[in-house]
Amino acid sequence: MKLTCSLLGIFCFFLTNTFAQTSFPQGVASGDPTADGVVIWTRALATSPETQVNWWIASDTLGTHRLQSGGMIATQEENYCIKIILTGLPAGSTFFYGFEAGGVQSPIGRTRTAALETSDHVRFAVVSCNHYEHGYFMAYRHIAETPDLQAVIHLGDYIYEYGNGDDAVRKADPPHEAITLDDYRRRYACYRSDPDLQEAHRLHPFILVWDDHEISNNSSTAGADNHQPETEGTWAERVAAGRQAYDEWMPMRISAKTPIHRSFRFDGLMTLFMLDTRLEGRDQQIYDVNNEAVYDSARTILGSEQREWLLSGLHTADTRWRVLGNQVMFSPLEASHLNPRLESMLLDGWDGYPADRYRLTQAMAEDPMKNFIFLTGDFHSSFVFDVPEDDWNHPMNRAKTSTYDPKTGKGAVAVEFLTPSVTSHNIDEYLKSGLGGTPKFLTPLVINVGSKRLQKESHNQKGSSEKEIINPHLRYLDLTSHGYVLMELQPDDAYFTFFLTKNPSNPKATLKAARKFVVHRGTPHAVEVNPFR
Repeated sequence: MKLTCSLLGIFCFFLTNTFAQTSFPQGVASGDPTADGVVIWTRALATSPETQVNWWIASDTLGTHRLQSGGMIATQEENYCIKIILTGLPAGSTFFYGFEAGGVQSPIGRTRTAALETSDHVRFAVVSCNHYEHGYFMAYRHIAETPDLQAVIHLGDYIYEYGNGDDAVRKADPPHEAITLDDYRRRYACYRSDPDLQEAHRLHPFILVWDDHEISNNSSTAGADNHQPETEGTWAERVAAGRQAYDEWMPMRISAKTPIHRSFRFDGLMTLFMLDTRLEGRDQQIYDVNNEAVYDSARTILGSEQREWLLSGLHTADTRWRVLGNQVMFSPLEASHLNPRLESMLLDGWDGYPADRYRLTQAMAEDPMKNFIFLTGDFHSSFVFDVPEDDWNHPMNRAKTSTYDPKTGKGAVAVEFLTPSVTSHNIDEYLKSGLGGTPKFLTPLVINVGSKRLQKESHNQKGSSEKEIINPHLRYLDLTSHGYVLMELQPDDAYFTFFLTKNPSNPKATLKAARKFVVHRGTPHAVEVNPFR
């Protein structure tokens, strides 16, 4: 009798889960947590132009003690996506939620609100750049299994707009480049069919911002490197399509027509500023370090409105840490010693907008707390920087000198951690697959993986060889691994652990803790923790 009941229970669980996957094929998700609320999301299987979807949120895993519930119509116009913005929830608490349509229950999600009182620690996973074609999302599997996460901070390139390549590990839908609204919707549906990404969304709230590939490569307000208006329609039409799909699929409080930059407060420990360095105010890129227009004081990556919002927010935030969720590399990176062309290629980042960067570093230099952290994606690689006050690319400092001291961090105003890609090709993979080998001018960048400096060899007056430190503020570099960064904030210390793998094309690959750094509050200097503790 006991065996029969056990088998029946297993069968019922399997049957229920199968129906849930059929009726809710992309699972459930939550995001944008505040002290009194959160956004919950699902997408119902289209059975008619309008589908009734009921929802609930509860304090227990089975949904017995429900705090709120309601219903909503999923419509074809919104791609049958449902987004519920909840308020009035207790602060600093864990909740469980679910949806029902046609008598079928969705998977049960777990989420949490931010705390109001200062806690001893808060933990976040930091991710970016998950290219479906380039591998499997084992980083999200690792994140799903990580306990006590406040949220997952996603810094953009959630999807990639490209069509399927010949070297694709797995094929995305649609197979062609995403340009229209239907294309983007299908691409999100494809990505969210991944079980590891679904599980990370089910178990943790996400705080997201877009980068360029949610629309098109290297985008700005003027267009994108990968957009051809003569065959793909106007840039405004493509942006509108991409933004609408993003709004439908992401558990966020914004709409397709409102700015995406916003801030979050997590008790007294952290204020998080999520920036838009792509679509709100960015001037078009200039890929030439010798072009004087790059250094124009009016040139902007943020736009004046967002810049003033950020400067004001940084000035008034009273939390222990102030963190900036940022798409592209903020710290200056000198690369002319490798090849003059390479430095111009890097001008999609803040190096291409030195006037805006100078405004931020000077504001940080004048702040007595010195508790600023940049979290950055986009580069598909792991970097750690001390952010120097003296920006050697700024017009006021064209001698390219700095008073920064790499031993103590003196002269730095912040630290920056670039999270590697989840799967998107990094430099060595692009070189191998796209260029048939490593060009000589990029070889030093690849073979120096793991070094703390990018150096060049020079000769002194006596003719002997010596090493010249070109980027003394670069604390760590790994150009060939994938994964994510775990950020753990305490009142006086911030810890950052890189969880990495070399081969995301292997579905059985696992992530391991590779490097760990600590930053002490009031001292913007990243110090490696060795051994781990």
